[in-house]
Amino acid sequence: MFRRRRWNIGTLPVSDINPFTDTIARKVEWLPASSEWEVAADCFISVTRGREIILGELMQRAEGRGVIAAWEHRGARWELMGIAIQEAGVHLSYPFLFTFQEHIYCVPERAEGGPPVLYRAIEFPLRWRRIGELLSESTAIDPTIFEFDGRWWLAHTDPGDRQARLMMWHSRLPFGPWEPHCGNPVKRDPGSARGAGTPFIWKGDLIRPAQDCSLNYGSRIVFNRVCELTPHTFREEPVGTLAPDLKGPYPHGLHTISISGGLAAIDGSRYVCDPRAWLYARRQRRARHIQG
Repeated sequence: MFRRRRWNIGTLPVSDINPFTDTIARKVEWLPASSEWEVAADCFISVTRGREIILGELMQRAEGRGVIAAWEHRGARWELMGIAIQEAGVHLSYPFLFTFQEHIYCVPERAEGGPPVLYRAIEFPLRWRRIGELLSESTAIDPTIFEFDGRWWLAHTDPGDRQARLMMWHSRLPFGPWEPHCGNPVKRDPGSARGAGTPFIWKGDLIRPAQDCSLNYGSRIVFNRVCELTPHTFREEPVGTLAPDLKGPYPHGLHTISISGGLAAIDGSRYVCDPRAWLYARRQRRARHIQG
């Protein structure tokens, strides 16, 4: 009742990570903490044309509802640029970024507000245009879009079991129409199902980061090597992990990774004591209950 979990975003060199080993996230450059917000997490990084920019969830303690914010690396530190995407009365998180035909797109999680929505950058990273819904009849936890073997794939977990039931969809274009994988749910495993950031190619293998929620939500990242992925088949195997540094400032969790231009953006958490923690938790539950 009297403790809360505080999240923050940091970066570290990609050279410090190997998805085929069990690694500790050390030498992380964390964003400056602020008393104005409770959560800065679900980070996605873009390093282009000499600019290092992160989009992530930002949530103020009093309101308990997330918006998508942007940070830029300026000089020797990360600075908050402003709010990039927000929706009235809807909690936003996990602003998944991808590029298609030289345009930057974002698919934030908005499961409390309905199906996932696609946004296109008009002036990256602060101006976006809403394009439309991706799955008209399905809500999605941590929607993740990637291209593999000539198809586009949309992976997410099911709101009915957001930690364990992995769903897959496929399409010829990232805008859809999306067809469900024949094996949905393709995986049931709280230890390696829920998405944890952008899939990437490592030495010829497709790696899908996932959250390890087997003991606690977002405790560490599990790297899955995708062995087989077609509209009819799916098979992957865990090959490594990325865990928080128990001696660092955020030792109690790590659940998102995004890689661009030699940098990896991650998030970390720590528990802090707060006599009013129960009150903030009740306000958040009430706000989400009203929204639902």
